[in-house]
Amino acid sequence: MKQFRDCSGCVFDIKSESFDAFMDNFGRLKETESTRIDFDCAKCTELPDLEDEGGYSQNWRESNQSGGGYGGRGGYNNR
Repeated sequence: MKQFRDCSGCVFDIKSESFDAFMDNFGRLKETESTRIDFDCAKCTELPDLEDEGGYSQNWRESNQSGGGYGGRGGYNNR
């Protein structure tokens, strides 16, 4: 997960085959837990400017491809 440079949100990587199920689950949570879910999720059409912290490169997807960062192909140790 990386924060937008302007601090207005964040991005995270998800496998394309999991996207629809993730958004369905998010929609159900938003309906049933509306007082607790006070944010939106949407698919990025382009990668926004990200906060550069702790030596991670701007292109975090490429840095994770080699197994660095958060466990390889993105996410936390592929969980």
